[in-house]
Amino acid sequence: MARRVKRSNPRVLLVGDGKNRRVRRAIAELTPWLAERARVVGTILGQNEPLPTRDVDLVVLFGGDGAILAAAHRMRGKHVPCVGVRLGHFGFLAELEPETCKAPLERLLAGEGRLVERMMLDVEIVRGSRVIARELALNEAVIQARTVSRMVAVDLDIDGESVATYRGDGLIVSTPTGSTAHSLAAGGPIVEADSRAILVTPLASHTLASRPLVLAPTRRVGVRIASDRNRLAAVSFDGQRTLPIKSGDHVVLRAAAEPFRMLSIVDRSFFATLRTKFQWSGSVLQGAAAPRAS
Repeated sequence: MARRVKRSNPRVLLVGDGKNRRVRRAIAELTPWLAERARVVGTILGQNEPLPTRDVDLVVLFGGDGAILAAAHRMRGKHVPCVGVRLGHFGFLAELEPETCKAPLERLLAGEGRLVERMMLDVEIVRGSRVIARELALNEAVIQARTVSRMVAVDLDIDGESVATYRGDGLIVSTPTGSTAHSLAAGGPIVEADSRAILVTPLASHTLASRPLVLAPTRRVGVRIASDRNRLAAVSFDGQRTLPIKSGDHVVLRAAAEPFRMLSIVDRSFFATLRTKFQWSGSVLQGAAAPRAS
């Protein structure tokens, strides 16, 4: 069971990319302030360092969505909640701004805030009868050719039932969190981030009949490279890790047992976030001349 921050002296871990000057500066400026209100148990600046979360009540992540995706991989289903301080360009996951983060952080340390559980994907690569790799994905797993401009053919099955063969640039299997990422750019639907569903989106499919699918979270999705001509294929996980696969390999995807847990303090709906990030406010004709009456 995930815990909110309710201790009198909450234990806080700070995580960020030490190669990023803005991240280093933000952590240096915030650490003395945090130390007066919580117990700062550590600062992790190396991207490959393990995250010691056993005696931690809150992880504060500095960076963009990429930093949070990387942390989700490194935490691998640990129960400790996270909050992101946005230092990237386009963030859906990191909701706090560095200039105004102190007030919301103080409320989180006092036990306020809403616990948000984001569904993750558990992905296995099966070769023959053996699982050769297993990964988690918070946004998506992308199956595609390893050679630029080469078409790949993949067979899709759901719960063991053959569904379709897609020919194109590949296939994206994503979570609701990932519905506003790579899947959206490929024409997939937007799904509320805290819901549970599995999205399957063809990537530049060579047939107009191919359409995205939204599946129940209980489904087991299988993807197999269909042709011996397409040996150079790969699976990438949230843009964090890429593994090679070959013809006959079976990529099996299902909802992970443990979600990625975040604390939210910003009083803003999912739709308000969409309006802000995608600039949906205003007329689609904004900036264009109004039509003249005849």
